[in-house]
Amino acid sequence: MLNVRDTIIAGKRRCLYLAAALAIAQEEQKRLEEAEELDKATPPRRRTQRKAWVREWLTRRHEFGQYDSLLTELHKEDQRGYKNYLRITPDLFQEMVKKLTPRLQKQSTFMREPLPVGLKLADTLRFLATGNSYRRLQYSFRVEASTICKFIPEVCKAIIAVYKDEVLRCPKTEEEWKEVSAKFSSRWNYHNCLGAVDGKHIAMKKPPNAGSYYYNY
Repeated sequence: MLNVRDTIIAGKRRCLYLAAALAIAQEEQKRLEEAEELDKATPPRRRTQRKAWVREWLTRRHEFGQYDSLLTELHKEDQRGYKNYLRITPDLFQEMVKKLTPRLQKQSTFMREPLPVGLKLADTLRFLATGNSYRRLQYSFRVEASTICKFIPEVCKAIIAVYKDEVLRCPKTEEEWKEVSAKFSSRWNYHNCLGAVDGKHIAMKKPPNAGSYYYNY
């Protein structure tokens, strides 16, 4: 440790530096001691309980959601009503669930279980059949609208990927094209036809000043 003689020899400037450093060190030590005393005197802070990240009525999906309740009843009691609801038969629905599961099944986590593939498919088919909004489907299937808007495009893409070669197979030979034309002639009396384009009527409020642009054909 420096004595008085060493300090005088080192000069006034060095003395000022040492004094300033010592003062800073003492002030810092004092601050740390005060902080420790304050920590000892302050009771431990209680951790606030995290609020539920999902609304309670959504958690009762298995009891009152249409996928687990209504569709189950229709499957047992009213096959015709089941087809009218989803536009496909129960057997075809189960086949689609089986084929789409590898593409749509999510992994379980410690936070929550993933939505069943059957529920996603039923929700998507109902959306395509009725044109209902995501918010309406939210109350029917008890699934958050923000979740529905994410998985419906995924289900549609999966359906296309799985069934496009089977359902949308385009004729490649002259004989196959003639067969298509013959079916149009025999079934609809519409000759020399190789295909038809379908459409969909959508109820909507047209934008202002749109004229007749949004009217049906």
